[in-house]
Amino acid sequence: MSKRGSDISGREEDARLEKALLTLAPTVSEQEWAEAQEPSPTFVDDLRARLVNKPRRRGLAFPQLPRLAIWAGLPLGAAVVIAAVLFLAYGTQNAPVGPKHTALAVPTPLPQDLTKSYPINGGLGGGGGPPNPAISRIEFITGNPYPGHVSISGRPTRATPRHATGFALRRPPKLIGAYVALLASRLGIHGQVTSTRTSEFLVNGRHATTYFYVSQGKGASAANPIHSVAVSRFDGHVVVHNNASELRAVAGKPIPAQEAVRRARSFLKRLGWPVASMPLLGLSPFPARPGSPLARGKQVNLGWPGAPSSDRPAASLWVAGDGSITEALLFPREAKRGTVSLRPVASAWNAVLTGRLPVGVQIIGPNPKAAGSATLSATSLEYIVTTATSGRMYLVPAYKFTGMAHIQHAPGQYRWIALVPAVK
Repeated sequence: MSKRGSDISGREEDARLEKALLTLAPTVSEQEWAEAQEPSPTFVDDLRARLVNKPRRRGLAFPQLPRLAIWAGLPLGAAVVIAAVLFLAYGTQNAPVGPKHTALAVPTPLPQDLTKSYPINGGLGGGGGPPNPAISRIEFITGNPYPGHVSISGRPTRATPRHATGFALRRPPKLIGAYVALLASRLGIHGQVTSTRTSEFLVNGRHATTYFYVSQGKGASAANPIHSVAVSRFDGHVVVHNNASELRAVAGKPIPAQEAVRRARSFLKRLGWPVASMPLLGLSPFPARPGSPLARGKQVNLGWPGAPSSDRPAASLWVAGDGSITEALLFPREAKRGTVSLRPVASAWNAVLTGRLPVGVQIIGPNPKAAGSATLSATSLEYIVTTATSGRMYLVPAYKFTGMAHIQHAPGQYRWIALVPAVK
């Protein structure tokens, strides 16, 4: 066959693949949600007895081949089609049986879970170099408790509910290579699914994490930008790089806030995220080299549906001045929600007054230790992103106490914060 004939054949194959993806993508998204549900065992046993008069099976038999062996050697197009077929073939074993409104067991946030959003006392270092497919450049620096003693006065006056909603987020997909291949296809990234093991610092310390990813380019120059998507095997968060536009020096005006949000939501919609119900948590400019589109861009932070305030965004995206998404850090979507019982707010406040839980103070300076005094001015509920030892993530309610503090030898007032677990 001539090269021209081969090119035409390749384009036809790509068109067929794209059509198949458009048809199957909604089914795959529904299956991702269905996998996270927990159908009633009684319902399953009763249905099986009625239909086949056989005991309940543990699950469908499936050859236990090494995951990387399955996905790493396949072209991306073949991997996506196979992934879609597998999702269709095995999708009914965990199908949901309807909405549930039940109690949800959630882990208790550890002290480091609570203080990760506290203000930072001291300086920060920096890094550089081409992006690593598995490491996000969007950082949420972990804060720390104020090392000095702060005497706090006041008491909560706002009535708090006896119950709240807790959220369990999705586990990493069992067919994680297929999931990565599907995301790469939606983003137009071509290549094979690969894995790497990376040592990283999580809230609870250093952790060796395996990432599955598809990547094009190295990201070191405008002639060779990086375009990649990676998924953590540990907790399922997604990292996207696309630094083509930021490597070009382009003059222009800053992107309007409304346009930045629209571009961010459009990007997430392409990946299957429920953008219509994700609350906007905030926008912020970010530092970049002069002339870079990032200098004219914004970071857009969106939350989880049903959780209006959380200590980490569900999705953070860098929208460059030209409207392109150059970086995205996406945490797992909701798998299920349920009711959690809350402790009395007075009990939580007493833990702060007696010093059993630390406070954070937003004061500039290298590790200040001077004593201070503070007054309570507001009480609210905040969702804490809490990671279980298994890697599954939860949104757990906590009481958030805030106010203003006076620190000795430091003129002015400084915002302080204390987060206390709210679940009984």
